[in-house]
Amino acid sequence: MDIASPRWSTTLTARVLIALWSVVTVAGALFDADLQPELHIDFLVYRAGAQHLLNGQPLYAGPLDTGVPGFLMHFTYPPFGAALLSGSAIGTPVLAGAVHTVASLVALFILARVVVARCGGGAWTALAAANALALLMPVVSHLTWGQVGLFLIALLAADWIPRRTAWPRGLLTGIAIAIKLTPAVFLLLPILRRDRRALLVSLASAATCTGIGFLIAPGQSLTFWGSAMWDSTRVASTWWVTENQSLRGLLSRILPGALASAVWLVLAVVAVIVIAGQAARLTRRGDDLLAFGVVGLIAPIVSPVAWVHHWVFTLPLVMTLVWRAVVGLASGLRRTGWELECLAAVGSVVVLLIAPTHFPDHLVRYDSPQWSPFAVLASGAYVYWATAVMVVVARMDVRARQGDRDRSAWGKDRPLAGDDRSPRPGPGPLPRPESSSIGRSAAAVAQRARALLREGRLRWVS
Repeated sequence: MDIASPRWSTTLTARVLIALWSVVTVAGALFDADLQPELHIDFLVYRAGAQHLLNGQPLYAGPLDTGVPGFLMHFTYPPFGAALLSGSAIGTPVLAGAVHTVASLVALFILARVVVARCGGGAWTALAAANALALLMPVVSHLTWGQVGLFLIALLAADWIPRRTAWPRGLLTGIAIAIKLTPAVFLLLPILRRDRRALLVSLASAATCTGIGFLIAPGQSLTFWGSAMWDSTRVASTWWVTENQSLRGLLSRILPGALASAVWLVLAVVAVIVIAGQAARLTRRGDDLLAFGVVGLIAPIVSPVAWVHHWVFTLPLVMTLVWRAVVGLASGLRRTGWELECLAAVGSVVVLLIAPTHFPDHLVRYDSPQWSPFAVLASGAYVYWATAVMVVVARMDVRARQGDRDRSAWGKDRPLAGDDRSPRPGPGPLPRPESSSIGRSAAAVAQRARALLREGRLRWVS
């Protein structure tokens, strides 16, 4: 059973301010898309792909005309993804782009709602969190370019984060995988949880949706799965550009091509092993929420190409770290390692608020005579951040196990050693987690804290 986290009541004034903030967020996103439609280019590619599918034209024969002069781009998703995007072909590009932007913001709210609900917060808190997330560069980039990442991470979060789901767990993950292969990294979750049913549901869902794509466009499906999917040049041919914030991108700016590829393969395997190991430890401790966030790091780190908007897969991790830090500040009940949580939370927000520095190609391309070591080292901010977060999370895990092996991990209730729920002298029995509401009753919090302090189960952090 999950530990109930603090629930702060929101006043009418706070709700009005959050609502106004939401209006500003939506207006700002729409204004950006309308002001610079050429930067909404990814959405225009999806729209062109949907139009080609509806008209029976080939999706993968060559670059598609986006309608913007000078922008011919490849469609990189399976036919099933094009079918789901067929609604984008309705109306003018500006209107369709506006609808896509609003839908992206709705997906962002759903993501925030799922994470905040797991932490014990309500809808207004989730709305405020969604507005805050909209300021981070991965979200800004997603909205500016008209991407689909927010829809995918919302599906994944809704599948794995809630305590219970109204559908077979894994169903939404399969749909996300059928749209884009990147979400397949989240199949690690049912494996770590030893949830065979959820794994089978995920695979069956992905296979069914892919089969629907074959029914809709059999020839295009064969082309995609047979050749187009394996052609990495359709996504990018210049790995070294600073906008590529993946491990491969950073290595391509540091090392010559062949060596960069070899080192990337080795380090990618190491990264997957390390992240999977950390996620496994968190899962064993019952910390499913943080485990989900950690797994989200795999996609942008290991992928050959990870533009800034690909890092929306790390938003649940950022939210979890920030929430844990805020709980310690608001309640005064600070678990062992809380200072590391604060460090990780603040660092995550600062890094993701800032766009990676853009450097001209001649400064970061390895074989360029003007290659600059400073520019190259300064161009890997997100990779450095992900590495630092993994170190901090690992350290948090060690501190938690050393400081209090009997305490519940965040996100799941486990009985305290020797706690048989029987009456005891002093402040009385420990309240069940579901009856604990930090922030609702300061007296109850103080009583619980005194009890835990006397029993040595709580460590105050100054």
